[in-house]
Amino acid sequence: MIDAHIKLRKPEPSLFYLHRMLDCGLVPTSNTFNNLLLLLSTSHLPKALTLFHNAYANGRIPLDAYSFNIVISRLCHSGQLDEALQLQTLFERRGGVPNLVMFTTLIDGHCKNGSLEESRQLFIRMRELGLAPNEFTYTAMMNGYFRQGFKKEGIQLYDEMKCVGVVPNLYTYNSLMAEYCKDYNLDPAFNLFDEMRHSGFVPNVVSYNILIGGLCRLRRLKDAVDLLGNMKEVGIRPSSITFNILMKGFCKAGSMPTAMKLLDEMKASGSSPTAITYNTLIAAFLKSADLVGAASAYKEMKERGLHPTQATYTILIDAFARNGDMEMAFGIYHSMERFGLQGDVYTFGVLIRGLCTEGSMKSAMNLFRSMISMRLKPSNVIYDTLIFGYCSQGSTFRSLQLLREMTGNGMVPNISSYGLTIRLLCKQGKFKEAEVLLNEMQVAGFLPNDWIYRAISDAKLRCFLL
Repeated sequence: MIDAHIKLRKPEPSLFYLHRMLDCGLVPTSNTFNNLLLLLSTSHLPKALTLFHNAYANGRIPLDAYSFNIVISRLCHSGQLDEALQLQTLFERRGGVPNLVMFTTLIDGHCKNGSLEESRQLFIRMRELGLAPNEFTYTAMMNGYFRQGFKKEGIQLYDEMKCVGVVPNLYTYNSLMAEYCKDYNLDPAFNLFDEMRHSGFVPNVVSYNILIGGLCRLRRLKDAVDLLGNMKEVGIRPSSITFNILMKGFCKAGSMPTAMKLLDEMKASGSSPTAITYNTLIAAFLKSADLVGAASAYKEMKERGLHPTQATYTILIDAFARNGDMEMAFGIYHSMERFGLQGDVYTFGVLIRGLCTEGSMKSAMNLFRSMISMRLKPSNVIYDTLIFGYCSQGSTFRSLQLLREMTGNGMVPNISSYGLTIRLLCKQGKFKEAEVLLNEMQVAGFLPNDWIYRAISDAKLRCFLL
């Protein structure tokens, strides 16, 4: 009965019969218990954890390495890494030896969570226990390095993998190609694509999307369309993501007719346009001041049952803010809030920039503080925008305050923020403060340009002549 309900993916009746079975003094096989644990862990993790811990506590149901791996995998997937590590420790305390699957799952979980050092330690310990990493372990570790910006270390791991005879899989190749494309380095990416095919792997839609995206970033749009054709010739159906990538490339190049043709092709191929599709079109139409095109894309988006996303609203807010219509920009922002959507750092940055441009610094600062109270971390761009705004109003006090706050938060102002504040200090005859800021700027790694030195010299000369 338990197995039958598991096959039907009905966890509640399965649990009912499990408890009936235990009440009668009977014990399920490890296979039955693990299948139920797997079903519960994918549909209701808290219940799976309760079942697991109850089984561990009463000792009647035999828990094996697979039982632990099921729960550890789901905990890692849901970001509960400490709990996953605690289970591994529990497994070892009862005499179990962690296997390759358990280590790979934990390494992958920590890498995806950005905990690279923990992943490295697990990788080292796994080897110390005599377990050789497989292609999944290597790929997880490589992705961990790439996510943290350690491209060299990730590639070294790939070289080591091949050197010890571990054959890369499709995900390994896709990961490496994506990393090269991210750096606009397409030759190695295409070499890997060829190597993948010669090794007997069939590139999937993700492989093609990565390369098409790389070509679009380099504005090699004809090559990107040719690759789309090649993709279709070998029987791989383009996804919505494929078309979105291409449309974004043509929109950025200002080729709206081609972007719209791609939209038609997308719909004809059976791929459904997404909110990202329409967001891309709306942003491009607004950038080219084509309000009719933007309105048409927005209308079609709603007709297809797609709700405007936070990104949709931010695109519209940005358009009105750039046009100097802050009343309309805030109207859209409040409309977004009414629909239960919260602005992100970019949304606030757009509004703050608009307020600074029109000289409403008090409102800009209030919005800035409101953003921080919502636990959104301001970007360098937002700080620089506010500094520019205060400098344009002659407020060195506020500019310096923001520069100090920025550096205190571990952020580095750009050379323009330093330069404008130094120039303003010089204009106000505050040479000591200007020179202190100049020294700070040099310590931060910026070399003052001629414009900054000239601002200091000219101000001192004017002061001397007066």
